[in-house]
Amino acid sequence: MRPVGAAPPAADPCLSEPYSARPNQQGGTIVAEGITSLSQQRAALLDPDLCRPARCLRPGCDCPRLHTHEVRERHPRELVVDGEAVPVIGIVIFECAECSATWRVLPAFLARCLWRTWAVIEREASGATCGSSPAVPARTVRRWRARLAQAAVMPIQVLAVAGDRLRAVAQHVGLRATRQELLIAHGEGIAAMAVLLHRLAPGVRLM
Repeated sequence: MRPVGAAPPAADPCLSEPYSARPNQQGGTIVAEGITSLSQQRAALLDPDLCRPARCLRPGCDCPRLHTHEVRERHPRELVVDGEAVPVIGIVIFECAECSATWRVLPAFLARCLWRTWAVIEREASGATCGSSPAVPARTVRRWRARLAQAAVMPIQVLAVAGDRLRAVAQHVGLRATRQELLIAHGEGIAAMAVLLHRLAPGVRLM
């Protein structure tokens, strides 16, 4: 347990660097927040307009013309839909017509930079496991929980300038809060916080 008044360990560098701080950023990930199910993602593969980004996120570009480039495979682990394992999900890649940056568009239920879905991560990180759920290695779960125990300085700063309600959350937890403490104060779960951070400051990760 963290001693009262002590600061949590610093966050891993990969969690706190927004795209805007990367001068050579040539693309990355955009989250399609309205796509929350496998069926919706499959529909987007047939009609990319369902997940086409509104603009390029490359620093200094902001072009609204992104063309369908290709479809790549994502191989999520422990993804089960209607009792059946789903080993592969297609992800649409778009290319900016102005700067040629490429952007992969993830459905909201897939975690960025992690191998599992947010539902699996939230279940395991909270300890709410059940016997019928696919097993996740204990080492992986420990890594997730360790990430949530790290300092939330960057996420708190992002929320502090995002609007009245989110600023109130940031002020409530203070700059010495962990990511877990910020999650509890926000009250909407791991997936919601992760998607929110990436929307407000693309590139910033919760875990």
